[in-house]
Amino acid sequence: MESIPSGGNVRRMRQRLTIRPASLSDVPTLADLLRLLGYPVQESAVRASLGGMFQDWRHAVVVAEVSGEVVGLLALAVRPSLSLGGWVAILESLIVRPERRGHGVGEALLQFAKGLAAERGVVRLEAPVTEMHAGVAEPFLLALGFEPGGMTTFRWSVLEAKHPRVPTAERGPIPAFS
Repeated sequence: MESIPSGGNVRRMRQRLTIRPASLSDVPTLADLLRLLGYPVQESAVRASLGGMFQDWRHAVVVAEVSGEVVGLLALAVRPSLSLGGWVAILESLIVRPERRGHGVGEALLQFAKGLAAERGVVRLEAPVTEMHAGVAEPFLLALGFEPGGMTTFRWSVLEAKHPRVPTAERGPIPAFS
């Protein structure tokens, strides 16, 4: 567990921020946080995913608490990369309650992710951002030392047929490959 005073050039919080590992008792709150991003999650699915993540060293799920209330979520996954010759950490989720944004919670969670990635010896930390959230996420990430990766992600959505669709930004037709 790590206690972090809010810092940076954000408004100061008066309460102390604590970052701790998520637990199964956090599932209802985690599901609520994920719904804030538009994901149609069910608590049972979050519980099942967490159970598997807790068993695998390649995953880390932590929450940010202020005065005993969970106000943020960070989920990090690590995967091997042949092209980079090492492990890559991927920021799967970084969510802060709207009323707590701008108070250093997201920055503290991201700094925690950077420290964890360095501690685990990864060669890169990536933060994929959906088009729908890019307007908010991009300036935040750029201000904290991230740079654009120059990459576009494509999905094979056949696998999503069994699951509710994840929200996406409205977009025109995909250009053909040359």
